[in-house]
Amino acid sequence: MPQPASPTSTPGHVGVIYQATNAVSLGRSTARTINYVPSAGLVLPERTLSKIRTGEQGCEAAERHLVTLGARARRAHEDARSWLRTALEEIGTQKIRHPGNHRYAWALGTARQRRQQLIAIEQTPYPKAARDLLLQSLPIGA
Repeated sequence: MPQPASPTSTPGHVGVIYQATNAVSLGRSTARTINYVPSAGLVLPERTLSKIRTGEQGCEAAERHLVTLGARARRAHEDARSWLRTALEEIGTQKIRHPGNHRYAWALGTARQRRQQLIAIEQTPYPKAARDLLLQSLPIGA
């Protein structure tokens, strides 16, 4: 069975639909490290892992989810942080640096109101998909 592509090797997600609706490009959100499970093709949200570490509401469901992914169940009175480290290894979690999602915004209101609105974050050029950048670099007629 083929492995799902990792989030760092999957091109796209540059906001083509946002660009088509004249949204303003505002660069990227904060870069972060994500916990990727290649066998399941999913990212484990840091908030979910935090619930397990601190024993917050929802930690039981989060633990059950890791067990369905192949981790052993946590023993009674076992330290949650230690168990989580082991569980993440057992399910083959990879730490991957994510550059941040593209951010977009629209001015709201009437046409006159939109012209007068300021967007406080610096606007950036629209990002291009890797495919588009490749096509731009090819000689004409290729």
